[in-house]
Amino acid sequence: MREKKEYILSRGRMKNVTWEFHDEKTSFLEGILARGDRRLSKVLLLAWKKGARFDGWREYFSLEYYLEAMDELGLEPEWYVRERWTEEILPWDFIDCGVTKEFLLKEREKAYRAETTPDCREEGCQGCEICPRLEVEIKLKGEQACECESSMKKGGI
Repeated sequence: MREKKEYILSRGRMKNVTWEFHDEKTSFLEGILARGDRRLSKVLLLAWKKGARFDGWREYFSLEYYLEAMDELGLEPEWYVRERWTEEILPWDFIDCGVTKEFLLKEREKAYRAETTPDCREEGCQGCEICPRLEVEIKLKGEQACECESSMKKGGI
């Protein structure tokens, strides 16, 4: 995380942009918890038993409680914050947010290229498939039908 922060700062000042960063230790724990699985529930309980309290207050936060708990439970903190493979089953994959994992992976690749996805209402259907899943009818540019609705009718989804 330190390297990423240093990279951003090395890019120079930008007009009307102020950079603010979380404490690196707090961000590290946030990364672990955000990518964690059910095993972290035991880590949270053990860290609490060791003295973790009021972690939202900088003066009380101690990453060491969590690292000790992970060590005692045989969990590797770096494993949670590593880069994920696209084929990897993620802890939250069972949640259906209406958008397919394939679409999100395409969006990820576009983000790496600094490309944005246009708004369907302005540029036409982008194929996220959320409209038919949530039974939403949006008014698309030029009044064309949402492409994902037609693929639903053809059994494509």
